[in-house]
Amino acid sequence: MSSGETIEITLTDPQAAILNSNADRNLLMMGQGGGKTNTMGNLSYLLSQNVPDVMGLIAANTYRQLTNSTLKEIFKQWASLGFTKYTEANPSGSYVIDRTPPKTFTPHKYIFRDNDSKIYCKNGAVIVVASLDNYMALEGMELGWALLDETEATKEEAVTEVITARLREKGLYKSDGDYPFSHTGTVPVNPLFVFTKPGRVDWLNNYFGIDKYRDEIMLKIFSHTDFFQGGENGRFMVIANAFHNKENLPDNYLENRLLDLTPDEAERLVYGSPFSKTGIEYYSSFEIKTHVGKYGYLPNLPLHITFDFNVNPYMTLQVWQVKTGQRDEARCIKEYAMKSPKNTIERTCKAFLNDFSHLCVNGLYLYGDSSGASNQPTELKSYFSIVQNELRRYLRSNSLCLLKQNVRDRAVGYGKIGRREFMTALLRGRYEVDVRVDSGCVYTIADFENVMEDSNGTKSKKKVLVDGIACEKYGHMSDASDSFLAYRYGKYLRRKVTE
Repeated sequence: MSSGETIEITLTDPQAAILNSNADRNLLMMGQGGGKTNTMGNLSYLLSQNVPDVMGLIAANTYRQLTNSTLKEIFKQWASLGFTKYTEANPSGSYVIDRTPPKTFTPHKYIFRDNDSKIYCKNGAVIVVASLDNYMALEGMELGWALLDETEATKEEAVTEVITARLREKGLYKSDGDYPFSHTGTVPVNPLFVFTKPGRVDWLNNYFGIDKYRDEIMLKIFSHTDFFQGGENGRFMVIANAFHNKENLPDNYLENRLLDLTPDEAERLVYGSPFSKTGIEYYSSFEIKTHVGKYGYLPNLPLHITFDFNVNPYMTLQVWQVKTGQRDEARCIKEYAMKSPKNTIERTCKAFLNDFSHLCVNGLYLYGDSSGASNQPTELKSYFSIVQNELRRYLRSNSLCLLKQNVRDRAVGYGKIGRREFMTALLRGRYEVDVRVDSGCVYTIADFENVMEDSNGTKSKKKVLVDGIACEKYGHMSDASDSFLAYRYGKYLRRKVTE
C-alpha cells in the first residue's frame, strides 16, 4: 500500500482465485451467501490502493440496489480493513463520496462538472458509482477497471456495448509481482469483473463460454472443498457454491436455505449452478444429459424436415429422423439457421439439398407452421408451395404433413391437450417416443433451454436486438420441433393430403 502498512485479508479459496486473476474479463458466480459483495469490497480496495492513477467503476442494476446493498457491503468491508469514510469527526478517514475531497487528500487528475456518484480516496484514486438502469450516462467516460454486481439482471447491451467500450483508460498493466496489476509493465489491461448469482441468462453464459465447461462445472459445484475455475480467450471464471463461505454465515443458514428451496432452486441459489431451472421454462422437461448427444444420420430411414418461416434472426429448418421400435427414437440430426441475406425459403431449401439431396431416396416429408399453407398477401402463394417447388424432385404425393391448425397453448375441447402440456409430457417420456437432439444443433438446444412461459401460459417471445434488428431471439427452432412432434405423436386434426 502507499502508506507502507500491511493489511491482512482473509479469503475463501474462490475469492482468492478471482482476486489473483489479471484476465481482461472475469466472472465470479456463486450461490447466495457465497461472499460476492465482500469480494467486491476487497477487490475495489486493492485496485484503488495499488493503481490509483486509473479511474474505476462500481455498478449495480438499480440505484436502490447500489446504495442499499452493493455499496453498503463494500464500505463495510473497507471499514474492516481500516479504510474508513472521512468526516469532520473522523479526519483520518480514507475516502469521501458525493462531495469535494478535503485538502489533505492527494489531488486527483480528473476534471468533473460535479462530485455526484464519485468516491475520492486519500491517495488520489477515483471510483465512479453507477446504476445500470441508466447505463447510457456512462457514455464519454474512460475507465481503467469495472466491477459489476448481480449481472444476471443486467441488460446485455449495458455490458457489451457501453461498459466494455468505456474500459480504455491507459495506465493499468498486468504485473509479474505478487499483485496482479501494476502502474508499469508490457501488457496493458482494462479488467472487467462480474459478480452474480446464477440465472438463466443466455448472453452472459455465451459471453464467458460457460456451456463449454458444463460437465466440469457440474462435477465441482456440489463439492464443499472444490470449485470450478478456468476459461479461455481472455475470459476467466470462478463458479462455486455458498458452502465455501459457511464460516462467515450464521449457524445453519445454508442448511435452512436448502429446506426452504425446491431442488432446482437450491441447485441454482445455493450451489451456484448456471444450468439449473428457474421454474418458468416452457420446456421444463428438457434435460441436456437426457436429450442431447451425438445423433447423426441413420441410413435407409426417411428424412423429416420442419420449418418456421420467420426471417429474423434467421429462417429455420430442422432435419429429423425416426427410428422405430418398441419405442420410437425421434432424432433432430441437423439444423439450419439461415441469416440475412440467406434467410429465404429458397436459400434454405438449397442449403438442405446441398447436404441431403443424395439421401432423400428413402423419403422426404415436410412439417411446420400450419399457417404457411395459406396464401400470403405479399406472395399471392403459400410458403409451403415455395418449399414444394424447390424440393419437387424429391417429394411424393403424401409428403406434406401439416395439422389443421397449430396446437393451441391451452387445451380446447374434450381429449385435447395444450402445446406446453403435450411437449412437457413428450419430453418426459410419457409418449411412445424418446426425443434426441444432436449436440451440433446449438440453436435448437438453446431454444429448449431458454424459452420461458409467460403469464398467459404461452411462449414468452420478447423482442431484443440481434445483429441490430429487433426480433424474437428464441422460439423459432422449438416451434419447428413442436410442429413435427405434434403431428407425429399428438392427437390433433391433420390436413388431408389433397388440401
